Amino acid sequence: MREEEGEAGSLDAGSDRAIFVGRFQPYHRGHHEAVKFILGKYSELVIVVGSAQENYTWENPFTAGERVEMISRCLRRDGLYEKCYVIPVPDILESAVWVKRVVTYSPKVNTVFSNNSLTAVLFKADGFTVKLTPIFGDANATKIREMIAKGDPNWKKLVPADVADFIEAQDLTKRVKELKKIPLWKQNSSNNHVA
Repeated sequence: MREEEGEAGSLDAGSDRAIFVGRFQPYHRGHHEAVKFILGKYSELVIVVGSAQENYTWENPFTAGERVEMISRCLRRDGLYEKCYVIPVPDILESAVWVKRVVTYSPKVNTVFSNNSLTAVLFKADGFTVKLTPIFGDANATKIREMIAKGDPNWKKLVPADVADFIEAQDLTKRVKELKKIPLWKQNSSNNHVA
């Protein structure tokens, strides 16, 4: 468990803590390598599981809890868990105040890592330093979901072993395959469960 900041170990308003925002649908090797890269430069990392309210759609098949579990398993395996906060944050439909939403869920940070252009613009507008994460390998969450939907077992090579084990143990490949069959227009309504 992380020690709370006190006088002896003060982090000076988050100066040695960064934030990494993603949907992690699913958490893949590229994400994990980015986490290790950031932790090579900062003592602590806040991993924001974005779009936390989204699940059971083709673009967001996994629940926030499932994504937190995937990430946490990988962090524990590599001895990084004690240096990280994994925090689910739901979206809001107003980009101008989204950063404030993220900040209210997070410990203090000054630096944001993101390769998403809109995320970078929004955090910069609120005075944060924004840095790009290097691209590690060819893992891509959309590609991985496509491979799962097609029954291609090579998707497991693109995610950490703990993620593959979790997805298989929970039979989440079945969910991904079923969601691929549902037309996107039926998945995008916030009331898609209402007749």
